[in-house]
Amino acid sequence: MGEPKYSGVFSIDEYLELSEKEDVKLEYVDGEVYGMAGGTYEHGLIAKNLLVSLTNALKKAGKSCTALGSDVRLAMEERNTFAFPDAFVLCGKPEFSEKVKDAVKNPVVIFEILSPSTERYDKTKKFSRYRSLNSFQEFVLIDPLDAFANVYFRKGENNWEINSPDSLDSELHLQSIDIKISMAEIYEGVEFKDVKGWNE
Repeated sequence: MGEPKYSGVFSIDEYLELSEKEDVKLEYVDGEVYGMAGGTYEHGLIAKNLLVSLTNALKKAGKSCTALGSDVRLAMEERNTFAFPDAFVLCGKPEFSEKVKDAVKNPVVIFEILSPSTERYDKTKKFSRYRSLNSFQEFVLIDPLDAFANVYFRKGENNWEINSPDSLDSELHLQSIDIKISMAEIYEGVEFKDVKGWNE
């Protein structure tokens, strides 16, 4: 995740004041404030494709769920954390934080698109913080360099089943909301470069 954007420990109110002044999104982790780096073209394209695919699949399946992108903040109040995932799915009515206006605290599925600067944090500490949310049932990590994803489905409090679709011909099955998305749709328009991904 890198170093905090600002040195020192900040209250949530101070964090919100900083957020209003900044052009970049800021995440809050136990009093420390981190800036979110801009994504690559591939990252942005995958994020767009993902939201479109999720929205279409949810509508087709008749689910009362909504796919949202990185403009919406998540609240993990038990872990004193506020973050912007790349995408998430919310089912039913949104539940909002009492501390931060418009910060949602009841996602069912959360998606992160990996990058060199955030990959380790997304897989470990950020995943741990997401797990503090009672509604959270599924976590999807997407590799922007290759057609590969890790899908973690909650089977119990500390028990997660992992599935890894690994080609454009495969499907990403979200068990928590019972929909499937084509990996080809997620990676539509992405030209894979001759580099090794993080999952090799």
